[in-house]
Amino acid sequence: MDGSELVRKHVAYMHRRGLRENTILLRTRTLRRLEIHAGKSLLRVTIDDVRAFIDRLEDQGSRATERTQLRSFYKWAALEGYCDDPTFRLEPIRKRKYLPRPIDDDALALALVDPPERVRPMLWLMAYAGLRSHDLAQLRGEHLLWDRTPPIIYIEDSKGGKPRTVPMAPQIVALRPTLPTRGWLFPYRDGRPGHITAHYVSKLCNDYLRSIGIPDTAHALRHWAVTEWYRCSGHDLVVTQELAGHENIATTRLYTWTDPGASVETVGLMRELRPSLRVAG
Repeated sequence: MDGSELVRKHVAYMHRRGLRENTILLRTRTLRRLEIHAGKSLLRVTIDDVRAFIDRLEDQGSRATERTQLRSFYKWAALEGYCDDPTFRLEPIRKRKYLPRPIDDDALALALVDPPERVRPMLWLMAYAGLRSHDLAQLRGEHLLWDRTPPIIYIEDSKGGKPRTVPMAPQIVALRPTLPTRGWLFPYRDGRPGHITAHYVSKLCNDYLRSIGIPDTAHALRHWAVTEWYRCSGHDLVVTQELAGHENIATTRLYTWTDPGASVETVGLMRELRPSLRVAG
C-alpha cells in the first residue's frame, strides 16, 4: 500500500465518523504536505520527519493544529495495523492565547455596502447572526423560521455536531424577501446536487474582502457579532455564550473585545476610602 491509498482509507474512516468536510479537507492537505516535505511515503515517515515538518511553521497555533492532525492520522493508522505511530512521542505544543479580533466597524460597514449578490447574505448572516462558514453552507430555506416569535435560524449541525438556534436580528429579518423559502441557500451553480462547502463559503467571502482592501477574514465578522452581543447584553458572558453556541464560556471570552477605554473609566470611578479617626476619650 502506498501513501495515497492510506490517505483514501483514512478519508473513508473520517466520513464514517461524520467529520465535517472542511476538517477532512484540511487533514488531507496536511498529509499531502508532509509526504512532499519528507520526500517519502507516509508509511515510512519518522518522528524526525514530523518534527522537521512542524518546525517549518512559525505560528504556534498552526504548529499545534498540524500536530493534532498528524497525531489523529497516525493513531488511526497504527490501530489499523498499517504502520507504527511516529507521532507517539511527539512533544505537546502550547497554543498562544490570542486577543479577540472583530472586524473594525468602518471596515464592516464598507463590506456591507455593495457586495456581490451571492456573497451578500453570507456577510449579513455572519455579522448579524454570528454564523460560521460551516453553519452557512448547510442552511436551507426551511431552517429560517420566520413565523416564530421572534424569528429564529435553526442550525441542524453546528460545531460539535449539535443543533442550535439563533434569534434573528432585525437586520436579518430585512433580508427575508431576498432569501429562498425552500432548498439550499447556497447550492452549487454548476448543476451538482447539494450545497457548497464551508471552505468555499470562506473563500468567496475572503476573496471579496481582499478585493475591497479589507485584510480581515470572514471569521472576523463572527467575532464582531459575538462582541456586539456581549456589549448589548450589558457584558453578560452567559447570554453571549448561549448566542454564540459555545460549550465553554472560556471560548466566548476569546471572542469578546472590550474597549480599553472602558477599563480606564471603570478604574477611575473607584471610591476612595478614608479611615475613620477615633479620638481616645
